[in-house]
Amino acid sequence: GVKQLETVTFGKQKIPHVRHVSEFGAVCTACHSAEVHKAVTATPATCAACHHNPMNDRCESCHRAQSAFYRGGVKTDSAKVEPNVMVNAVGCTGCHDWTRKHSRQAVGQKCVGCHDAAYLSFATEWTAGLDDQATRAAAALKRAEAALSAARRAGRAAPGADLLVREAREALALVRTARGVHNPPAAEALLEAARRKADEALAQAGRR
Repeated sequence: GVKQLETVTFGKQKIPHVRHVSEFGAVCTACHSAEVHKAVTATPATCAACHHNPMNDRCESCHRAQSAFYRGGVKTDSAKVEPNVMVNAVGCTGCHDWTRKHSRQAVGQKCVGCHDAAYLSFATEWTAGLDDQATRAAAALKRAEAALSAARRAGRAAPGADLLVREAREALALVRTARGVHNPPAAEALLEAARRKADEALAQAGRR
């Protein structure tokens, strides 16, 4: 007879409260005190004990942005997002091992389970390349935003530049949230689109 909330907030994360009991098999005292009604005793480590357990293969129920990017389920006008070519062969735990300290090096070690050792340098190269592209796109966006602000202070309307800046910001945010490494070709296209749109916005905002 206890009425349960469908979702609750824990830290900055919205949690499907009812599903933890009805679907995932959690008991109340896994997260709540048995002595003090409603008191939360769970810590981030409590969550990680289940969610980052090597037996848990339901990563995508929480990591939806990464999953959609990996599977080509992202809708954006800035670039065409196709599924990662490995989507039907490799699941989340094929690359991520939460029993170890998580890092690019740890993920890279998972690669050699299928690829030869030379693949490690290749993986490092394209992940570093995505980082560089993201940095350049962010710098271009910052310049465009500054130019747009200056145009507004000068009383110049620049609706075209405003739209381009918004689209560039969204494209960059999408890659940062979903992590470009989950779909490198899509990430490259989006980051290039973000940089190009930012440069176009800069040119438009600077016109008198």
